[in-house]
Amino acid sequence: MPDSKRQKIIDLAVVLMQTIRTANGYQTELGEHVEDWRVNWDDSELPALSVCDTVADENLANNEPSASLQTNRLPLLFRIFVKSDTSAADLRKMIADVKMALKTNLRWNDGTTDLAMWTLPSGSGIVVPTESFEIAGAEIRVEISYLTESFSEF
Repeated sequence: MPDSKRQKIIDLAVVLMQTIRTANGYQTELGEHVEDWRVNWDDSELPALSVCDTVADENLANNEPSASLQTNRLPLLFRIFVKSDTSAADLRKMIADVKMALKTNLRWNDGTTDLAMWTLPSGSGIVVPTESFEIAGAEIRVEISYLTESFSEF
């Protein structure tokens, strides 16, 4: 069975983030360690980036119960993990690199077709846990809208 449209977008996101290397014109080497939904990294692997999809909003086209298509609005979180001594300035460079990479493929084209209608920014910044006022990493959030058949991932 082929991958769902959602899985194809996640796979593209991982590959896209892996291009974040100074040799490709970025400020950091964040692309060295990128995975789908990995949350436990060894210090030797940091900095690292996890691509995380969460619960998508799904609506039938034109809100018609008999619609053959549905719109999916997928929140995607790019979570940057760093060593405890990473500076805020370095994290800001990593945030900028992720945004620069995202801008290169906003319709999530897989080489043959656009998988999504659009990508919207929804937030970014340095992660600071409430129990300690220390830098824990960073995140970039976007929302990707794409169409599938009703009640289907394809």
